[in-house]
Amino acid sequence: MAGESWLTRRVALIASAMALIAMFALSAWAWGAIEGNRIPVHWDIQGRPDGYGGKFEGLMILPLVCAALVALFAAIPLIEPRRAHLARSMPAFVLVWLALLAYLSLAHGALLFAAFGHEVNMATVFSSGIGLVFIVIGAVLHRVRSNFMFGVRTPWTLSSERSWRLTHRLAGRLFVWAGVATLVAGVIARLTELAWLPAVALLVGALGAALVSTVYSYVVWRGDPDRATSGA
Repeated sequence: MAGESWLTRRVALIASAMALIAMFALSAWAWGAIEGNRIPVHWDIQGRPDGYGGKFEGLMILPLVCAALVALFAAIPLIEPRRAHLARSMPAFVLVWLALLAYLSLAHGALLFAAFGHEVNMATVFSSGIGLVFIVIGAVLHRVRSNFMFGVRTPWTLSSERSWRLTHRLAGRLFVWAGVATLVAGVIARLTELAWLPAVALLVGALGAALVSTVYSYVVWRGDPDRATSGA
């Protein structure tokens, strides 16, 4: 991936550390600045708050989830059996890592904004963020080498290089389309009363991409004379 060699695990770890410090620091500041112990923690399909919780639930859950996600991404290169393949896929791996990090940081910022009583349409924040993450995932999937931890991992992609390559090419396009559909649905929802549309677009797009990719991986595997058919 020429021109993207700066996308290394070290860069992702530094960006993650900075994001986590900022998230926890903002939460600590908000903890003392917000009066009372009741802030919005859940929103309905139209993006309006319909559930409230305490400061820990509202201010700390997302930073903790983000910390767990960072720990997982940091550990994957250390436990991946096909380390050489994952190393060659590192720019794609890091891009997905950073996209999820940016999404959680944005969601946390929006949640803090809402905690201070400002009006925030969280449905738009969530659907737009996930749609963009899907587009990033789709844009890099075709560059991922076969491994056990990252990508479309079916029994057939893991036992056939041809199935892995062609499945990821198709899955990448499907995830981009799913992301674009989610973004378009979000715009339509804002202009109409179809508040449920982004959630449906996201669900159908994600499940459709997963199902089609799985079936396709088997079909390609069946036609690959070099496929692995034993436990060797």
